[in-house]
Amino acid sequence: MMKKTLLVLAALAAFAALADKFLFSADGVTQGCSPRELPSQGVSLTTHKVVVGLHALDDLARKDCGWYRIIETQKPDTNHYWRCTNYTFNANGTASKVWSEFTPPARPVQYSKYAIIEKLEQMPGTTAANKWIEVKAAIEAQGYLDKWNACTYIMGDNPVFVAAKPQIAALLGMSVKELDDLLATCKY
Repeated sequence: MMKKTLLVLAALAAFAALADKFLFSADGVTQGCSPRELPSQGVSLTTHKVVVGLHALDDLARKDCGWYRIIETQKPDTNHYWRCTNYTFNANGTASKVWSEFTPPARPVQYSKYAIIEKLEQMPGTTAANKWIEVKAAIEAQGYLDKWNACTYIMGDNPVFVAAKPQIAALLGMSVKELDDLLATCKY
């Protein structure tokens, strides 16, 4: 009965180690790999002998093989954007995340094609659909109709779209600013 209990406890310890992520560091200062699962065996950095069964060992024994268990640490402030940029290796065989604040890259504005078509059809003109028909003809004349039909939305920083805005504004009889105001109501 005692053997079965010990086997169950060893299996639970192994499964718990599988859920954790580990880093390798030969010197306990620099990171030697990206966070990953613990291998089943390692080499002792002091004796240079193969150590089998790293999952069942404690943090200090794994540290002797260069493997550090990552401790999940809280981000300093959840109202900002943070990312883990490094790890601090602790004497107890664990590694703590070092968080750095960052500004995510600005995402370009996306415009809904459907909303653009609806806004153009609602513009005052001789007939409701005239403005969209004119813009569609201009898109087709430039050879971009297939690309227009293939996408769901238009990226505001698309070079073709940016270059075409003055032409489209002139075609619609408005300034580029008025076109931008119209497009602002069509954000995806």
